Amino acid sequence: MTSVHVPAGEDKTLTFETKADKSIKPGRYRFRIVGETHDGRFKLTENINIRVIEKKEEIEKDRGIKLTTSYPVFRGPVKGKFEFSVDMENQLDKDANFDLFATE
Repeated sequence: MTSVHVPAGEDKTLTFETKADKSIKPGRYRFRIVGETHDGRFKLTENINIRVIEKKEEIEKDRGIKLTTSYPVFRGPVKGKFEFSVDMENQLDKDANFDLFATE
């Protein structure tokens, strides 16, 4: 974008967005944004300071198996029959087989 029309008595918001090229080295960079009227009567200069940092290795997130159920506790008669569902989410980096069993 090289220009924007701003009618008298109105405001406009401009957004400056940039994406660093992979060859950019870590360090501090300065951009100068200049806005002025066609006749040069009004002019505004704004400096933007950017700090580029080296990309760190992705922080390892929690991994493992996540089990959830709507009813984590059941109570009932000794020989009662209980049915419930368990949702299982594999948060590992690979496929895996699982065996589920219940204990008293």
